[in-house]
Amino acid sequence: MPEINSQRKRNPALSTQNSKDNKFKVYPNPANNYFIVEYKLESKELNSEIQIINNLGKIIKIIKLDKRIGEEVIDTKSLSSGIYMINLYINGKIIDSQKLSISN
Repeated sequence: MPEINSQRKRNPALSTQNSKDNKFKVYPNPANNYFIVEYKLESKELNSEIQIINNLGKIIKIIKLDKRIGEEVIDTKSLSSGIYMINLYINGKIIDSQKLSISN
C-alpha cells in the first residue's frame, strides 16, 4: 500500500481534533474508470464511512468502513463526468473531505 501523504493541507472548517491522527487519500485525480480511497484511522471507530457526493449535494454512495487501515476501489462507470466530494465521516462527523474530478 502506498504511503499516505500527511503533509497535504487540511481545511480547518472540516477538521475535528481527531483528524490529526486519521489519514485519508483519494487517487487518481482526475479519475476515469475507477478511483481509490485509502484510509488509516487512529482506531477502529464504531461508525466510520466514506460518502460520495455529487455537485448537487446528493449522496451517491456510502461505504461503511470495517477496518482501521484499508482501501476501497470505486468503479466510476455508473457516475457521470463531473466534480464529486469524497467525505470521511466518523461517528456522524465529517473528519476530512477531498474533491474528485471524474472524466468518463
